[in-house]
Amino acid sequence: MTVSTEISSNEYTGNGVTTDFDYKFRIFKANQLSVITSDADGDNVVTLRLGTDYTVTGANKSAGGKVILTKPLANGHKISIARDIPITQETSFRNQSKFFAETHEDAFDYLTMLMQRLWGNLGLFLKRPSILANWFDAKGYRIASLGKPKSDSDAVDLGTLKDKVEGVNSTILKKEKRTLRVDDIDISSFPKAPARRNKQIGFDNSGRPTLLDPIETGALGYQLVDSFEKGATLAGRFQALFWEEKKKYFRWDGPLPKVVPPNSTPNETGGIKSDENPNGLWVDVGEASLRSELKRSSVLHLPPIATLLNLNYSNGKIWESGHQANNGEWFVFDNDGTPEVWDGIGTLGNEPAHPFQRIATKPPLISRPILTKPEMPKPKVCFVSFRASDQMKYLELAFRVGDIAEDVSVVLKGFSSNKAIEISENPSGIGVVYVAQDDKIGTNPTYLKSAVTTSISNGELTVTLAKSSVPVGRFCRFSIRCVDADAYFDKAIAYIGSDIVAHSSLSRMGTSLYKEFVDSTCDFSVKSQVSGNSFISRDNLIRIALGGGDSLTSEILSLKKAYQYYASARSSITRIMFEGGVFYEPLRQRQWIIRGDCDIWAPNGATILGGVEMKTGAWVQVENPNRPTYYCLYDASTNPDSAIRNGTKQPFVYVEMQQRSIESAFTRELRNVSSIDTVKSTDFSYYYEHTTGRLYFSWNNINQNAYLYVCESDAVIFNDGSFNVSMWGVTATSAKVNDFDFRSATYSSSEFGGPIAKLYDCNASVAVVGNGFSMNNYDCVLYNCNGKSVGNDGAGFHNNGVSYIIGGSYSNNSDDGISHHENCVGYVIGSHLKYNGAGNSTPAFGAKVYHWDVVSRKATVTKTKPYAGTLACISGQGFDKTEAYYFTCDTDNGYFAESQQAGTTATLYAISRAGSNIEIKSTESTLVVKS
Repeated sequence: MTVSTEISSNEYTGNGVTTDFDYKFRIFKANQLSVITSDADGDNVVTLRLGTDYTVTGANKSAGGKVILTKPLANGHKISIARDIPITQETSFRNQSKFFAETHEDAFDYLTMLMQRLWGNLGLFLKRPSILANWFDAKGYRIASLGKPKSDSDAVDLGTLKDKVEGVNSTILKKEKRTLRVDDIDISSFPKAPARRNKQIGFDNSGRPTLLDPIETGALGYQLVDSFEKGATLAGRFQALFWEEKKKYFRWDGPLPKVVPPNSTPNETGGIKSDENPNGLWVDVGEASLRSELKRSSVLHLPPIATLLNLNYSNGKIWESGHQANNGEWFVFDNDGTPEVWDGIGTLGNEPAHPFQRIATKPPLISRPILTKPEMPKPKVCFVSFRASDQMKYLELAFRVGDIAEDVSVVLKGFSSNKAIEISENPSGIGVVYVAQDDKIGTNPTYLKSAVTTSISNGELTVTLAKSSVPVGRFCRFSIRCVDADAYFDKAIAYIGSDIVAHSSLSRMGTSLYKEFVDSTCDFSVKSQVSGNSFISRDNLIRIALGGGDSLTSEILSLKKAYQYYASARSSITRIMFEGGVFYEPLRQRQWIIRGDCDIWAPNGATILGGVEMKTGAWVQVENPNRPTYYCLYDASTNPDSAIRNGTKQPFVYVEMQQRSIESAFTRELRNVSSIDTVKSTDFSYYYEHTTGRLYFSWNNINQNAYLYVCESDAVIFNDGSFNVSMWGVTATSAKVNDFDFRSATYSSSEFGGPIAKLYDCNASVAVVGNGFSMNNYDCVLYNCNGKSVGNDGAGFHNNGVSYIIGGSYSNNSDDGISHHENCVGYVIGSHLKYNGAGNSTPAFGAKVYHWDVVSRKATVTKTKPYAGTLACISGQGFDKTEAYYFTCDTDNGYFAESQQAGTTATLYAISRAGSNIEIKSTESTLVVKS
């Protein structure tokens, strides 16, 4: 071979992806390369190791080969690949030996390569460009590690230069700090510090510097002094006196000095100047006065404007077309007699336009609402109290006996009376009686007086009918009747043998005198009549527990049985209590439909599922080299959608983000695909194989996963009747649309004019296409509630309604954390709005929302919406304006105001917490106020 190129090194710049780099010259062995990398500035140089940091191909090939790094070269970093062979000569030729041309050629090549190595190193030396030059050329590179200079002709390092310059500057500054200089005249020295105190420098008519009193000039704004109530002496034209009663400041335009006695008013000491009193000498320096000052577009009037708007006076200017505005500057613009204040960065045009932002005076004073959480309800004590009178009072239980004769007994719990018990249908005091009849309503009654016995023990009255008199195949009715006597008991329970067949149901009887209960496994009725001062204390309560009964004879019901009863007895039930646990009822389009005004509570917390969780312990991994793929079993027979049950439609699947995740649910949403093979080849996808009951799903190649649910019910808690509801401690999860769905067809225009939902310590999570909390034409209170991991908004408010959101967290949702629309008014206090795919709070399209002490954090990955990760305000969709107020909020990504429709205005006020990001991004037709 020959050495046909002078190249002995190659250099490249990394892009963060490439690992293979060519070297275009010959080497004999892989270890004859020097591979060096550096950062973009060349400050940090690293020599790489063969076998550890890189490998080599193409050794002993004239065209060269490749250096293959074990990891990509970082973007902007540089790599140098150079031939580096030992300076040795190891080829031996014996006397009289054969001539091997290739061996001789390799030896010559080796010498040439050594010369190229030396020549390449010479190019790195600091040298003169020619033999005639009297200077060295560093070719733009730094010279490091210089020694300290000793003689005047030595090179000087930067540290030594700084020391010398600082010493010179110190000497100059000491003199300049005492010097005021101009070019055209001599300047006299100013008086000493006591005479200069609280003055400012100005210039007299001849242009000479002089001291000015800011109280007389107003150049620093108004000086605020004491109050009318305390009294004061005004010596300057730009002093303002506070009137505590009206919360206003006034300027004195009469002769100075002005003495104001204590406990006086502006009206008493000169009068307030107005259209009705043009001779008044006190001038209100509030907003109306500000507008008057603005119209006088002169630099002299910028100081009072700065004072009133809390702006930096030195940055204020009159709007002049062509001026280049810098950060922090503000401008007064006269818009046909209407003064406006604007700020922004850029070139001023003939009139303000985007990207300049109009600054209003100050946000309106809105009192922060104070709401407290009421105590959770408790079950009431239910009882019957008969009081002495000449009118008959009674309570009756009627029940089917069946075909087998057994003793019948009725036990009255907590019984007491002031007269003895009679066995009679017409007692003189207190009587008990059994009646045989054909049905519950009393057809063909026959009184059963024989074989009836009574006993009282430990506060329980037991009335027994011997089985010999029991009307087999018919109904038996028990009555306790009271005339001219007092009697009290809290529960009546009927037994056939040891089985409960009826009870008084005082906790869920409602207020009607007569109520009938019908059930498939038992058939009974309860009838009561009270009069005078006698009464029945009822609770109107259903109690629900996981172990609750599936018959109305049970005092505590299962979810299924409770809903069946509630659906038929809605007007009687106003209180619903969940004993605790996780509740789920298959084949239900809505898990619980609210059918009247009510309280719902769970003392120990209760979760109601609208679908089925695919627990991680049941995931079975499928062999797939491309991405983690699993399946788990799902029984579609529980789904209320018949098309999903018969396999013609795919189920709905959604995810719940893990605790402490800082990402939005949209980064984990699974997309339904058409086959198992497509699942294996597609990140974040799923397919349900109906024949096997297997739900296949894939995450991405780094296994970013989440909890998984098949969502079946359209809503978990559904209210479609304009009912007033209070709820404590209920969690609703895994709905197809909305977890909590409250909607009303009508709404009154006054605040709290619509139906109201008050939710305390409630949670919503996992909904495929809807919201955690959805309020439509509804007023609401969400107190310490949480909405997370839903396909749309953690809490969404539409059409009309006043909402109070106190505390809680609305996080990791696919779209907004909370979002108010149309005519909704919101008050948000101390809530955490974090890691949502779009805005963390997004008042939009006609809404008005006030926020206090909200914490906002941007997700690591958001949607492409311009307001994603911010506290926002959006206008458009036919509504003239949207208003958002943010008081002392803590945000890491600022604020965003946008008008999405011409002629509409998004008004955003931001008064940010100290140290928080107050950057406000905005588009045209927005009104932005910063403080």
